[in-house]
Amino acid sequence: MFRLDGDEIGGHFGRSVNSGSDVSGDGLPDMMIEAPGEETPDGAGTSTFFTSIATSGDEDQDGYSNQEEISERSDLRNRDSTPDLTFIHLNTGFNLVSIPAEMLYMDTAFKLVPILGNGKEIDRALHLNTDIGRYEEAYYAPGNTLTGTDFQNRNGDAHIIYAKEERIVPFTSKVCPTWNLVAGLNLVGTPCASADMTAFRLLKDIGSETVVSSIQWYNSSAGQFDTAAYENGQPVGMDFHIVPGEGYFIFMKSAVSGFRP
Repeated sequence: MFRLDGDEIGGHFGRSVNSGSDVSGDGLPDMMIEAPGEETPDGAGTSTFFTSIATSGDEDQDGYSNQEEISERSDLRNRDSTPDLTFIHLNTGFNLVSIPAEMLYMDTAFKLVPILGNGKEIDRALHLNTDIGRYEEAYYAPGNTLTGTDFQNRNGDAHIIYAKEERIVPFTSKVCPTWNLVAGLNLVGTPCASADMTAFRLLKDIGSETVVSSIQWYNSSAGQFDTAAYENGQPVGMDFHIVPGEGYFIFMKSAVSGFRP
């Protein structure tokens, strides 16, 4: 496994990632990484970087070949990201969902939202930017044009999606994320929680009542939020299940990094 970094602060290295063709002519497919904020040496425009990928190997040793991971759009350098059939269920109106798939190819709002649907199917998507403690929004303007904030997505993030119709959105990969929970409000999800994981157990796994306050889930059947919270050291409220594709608000009293649900 290795990491590629851009050369300039604000260069947005990795804004666009594509793979498959052999641009470099070395007989291996290349990954093309765009950095729209970095100028070419002559100052003419956007820089594009290339790195070769051996499709016959299994770089992250997860049992899937590099070619399989490229084809199914999982991360061939992350053992927790694998080819798999996953999906989210969007109801008409408000949805609190977590994308179960690898976000490497959907790392910005303007790449994610068209996968969820077009302007006749999706109204808008909101993302909680925990760095600034504020929601960022991307939405369809007249003419099926995306506008708003092209916010960044990470594995494990959840989103608020307003849909114009009920729909199932399929994906071809699954990633088991770690959560970096900040003090205050977090919006997260995972497709990899155990089948018996509930809100009470998740509260206890994250920490005591000095660390975490509560977890909220949107109950679409009832049209309301259900809450599990600590009271006098014990979880109380609704002990709902933690399931793939759902998003959860987690209110933290202190930060916890690298938590694997």
